[in-house]
Amino acid sequence: KMLRHVLSILVSTKIPEVYGMARKLGLSLMERELFSKVISLDSSVENDGEAVQCQKYEASLWIDGISGEMIQELVTMMEETKQRRVQHKITMSQAWSDAGMGYAMPRLGVSSLLSSSICRLVGAAAGKENISPFSKEVSLLLVQL
Repeated sequence: KMLRHVLSILVSTKIPEVYGMARKLGLSLMERELFSKVISLDSSVENDGEAVQCQKYEASLWIDGISGEMIQELVTMMEETKQRRVQHKITMSQAWSDAGMGYAMPRLGVSSLLSSSICRLVGAAAGKENISPFSKEVSLLLVQL
């Protein structure tokens, strides 16, 4: 809930100091929403600096690409995706295992929100659905991400 309000402030303020503080808080909240920490017994996976940087970068792309018209849709998408996080991790782990890489799967550097949203967008473009499941603005943001 707090993220929605911070995003509203971010897109509506004309005061640079307020924008800067709202962006900083928004980035922190977005990272927390997109990448909830999962307890891992493998400390090398948890301390993967490259994955952390990818996650921070993705959060910044969401924050910097948002507009007032997209806030509610983005928050709704995030809530829907929360329900499928474990399923996403299992699917990614199975794909990693099927690839036969021979070592533990690294920490995911992309959110389940981004990957599932792109899958839905591509599925719609491939004709599996008659229309895009997202607004034009969110569809364009997903393509940019």
